[in-house]
Amino acid sequence: MLRRDGVAVLLQTLVLLGVYLWLESFVFGTKLNRARYGDPSILWASLANGDLRSLYLVSFVVPLLRRRDTSWSSLTPSSLRVVFTAIAVLLAVAFGSYDYNHFYDSWHAFDRAALLGLGALVWVHPGFGGPMIVLCVAMARQFETIGAYSWTDKRVVFQVFIVFVAFTSLRALWRRRTRVTALLVLSFSILGAGYVEPAIGKWKMSWHTRDELYNLFVVSHLNHWWGTIDDSTILWWASVLAAINAVLLGATLIIEFSPLLLFLHRRLAIWIFGGCVLLHVGIFLSSGIFFWKWIVTDLVFAWMLWGMKKSEAKKHFGYRNIALWLSIPLMIYGKQLFKPTTLWWYDTEMSTSYELEAVTVSGKVYPLSRSFFSPYDMVFAQNRFVYLCKDKIIHMTYGTTQSWRLAKAIDAARTKADILALQRRYGKRRYSRRRAKRFNAFMRRFFRSVNKRGKKGFIGPIGPPHHIWNFDIPNDYRGQEPVKQVRVRLEQAFYTGSAILPIQSKLIHSVDIPSQ
Repeated sequence: MLRRDGVAVLLQTLVLLGVYLWLESFVFGTKLNRARYGDPSILWASLANGDLRSLYLVSFVVPLLRRRDTSWSSLTPSSLRVVFTAIAVLLAVAFGSYDYNHFYDSWHAFDRAALLGLGALVWVHPGFGGPMIVLCVAMARQFETIGAYSWTDKRVVFQVFIVFVAFTSLRALWRRRTRVTALLVLSFSILGAGYVEPAIGKWKMSWHTRDELYNLFVVSHLNHWWGTIDDSTILWWASVLAAINAVLLGATLIIEFSPLLLFLHRRLAIWIFGGCVLLHVGIFLSSGIFFWKWIVTDLVFAWMLWGMKKSEAKKHFGYRNIALWLSIPLMIYGKQLFKPTTLWWYDTEMSTSYELEAVTVSGKVYPLSRSFFSPYDMVFAQNRFVYLCKDKIIHMTYGTTQSWRLAKAIDAARTKADILALQRRYGKRRYSRRRAKRFNAFMRRFFRSVNKRGKKGFIGPIGPPHHIWNFDIPNDYRGQEPVKQVRVRLEQAFYTGSAILPIQSKLIHSVDIPSQ
């Protein structure tokens, strides 16, 4: 039977969940017209939007009216101030210090300064978190221009901070102060669901007995991870990973399921967050996929727990605590509530990539590194330009597929003829005239700005890390002279287990860039 404290936490968590779901749907569901990103200020453009203007006002004014009940001094433990200010600054830096946006031909300097300022002001009072998150999402949406923009590495962190904004608003509106336990339950459940949901998916598809993780290492190399390291070195490391594949699969599942026990014990929770960080480091080293926003969030929560007093920990942790029994179903059914990304697949030996090159006015041809398109680099790193190809091909991002039948067929292949036969059997024509026109329009507008300025606007080392890292291609285009055409090449290769076998290389698309 639940004690009075348990009933109070249960009720407050459910109310907070309702407020969070409403706020999250409002924040992500309200969009600016894409044309408004060409305005001098995204902030002023969003204030001209009635729904966004209301969201700015409500999220700031409500905590301000009850500023004593929502101040940092009213929250225990005091380390919450560091945790949520760190997350606010993380998001502000990620979306306030990106490279020059050549598509909209603007630095949006005022908006960057406003976002960074709001992120820092969260340290002064939690009430600044509301307008910060609204502006941050509005600025992030400018990168959806070319389509296929991924929120995988950032949505969870946004959601955790939106929970905090909902929490401060609820404390301002509800006479009975909402307990910090409710905030921690939802924050940890959202973050935990980002790991548990992929673990459940992997378990259902028998990933732990079927997948070959070392294939991802080789295919990532073919997508320019680890730069100019020779193939023989990559193949040697792949053989090492193959030898410990079963251990890596088991460790991955254990770490991804472990957040279910976050509220069992404070010290165990620290180890769980540490294990999640270790998992991300391993993913980064093997593929270049860098969940740095998740890593920072895991670390600040682990730091908070490290310094938490035993008397405070008893309020939140333990097998008799309602927090544990609330968080477990929230993580397991997080797919319906929090919509975490489906991060489960089989890693195959086949690599299909799309390499871009620039033809300058003098006729010289330069390869285009994916980082050149920053802040749109994630779209180019994920390499999902199958809609530009008119041939029948097997489409897989970084050699991944959720089809065991296809993964098994690729694993059985040994020669170029085998792969081409699979291509005829499993491949599809995914060419899209509409999406190709959108791609062309993006390239023309982007390079018109680059040509006008004479170079790509890089912000330098103070910019945020990329989510997917690729080493720059040697002698790539950096603005040496104006570009008159952009070409796209289809590159396919196959990892035989002992060698990398080229399958095909062909020009599939070109875009003429008009002169100024």
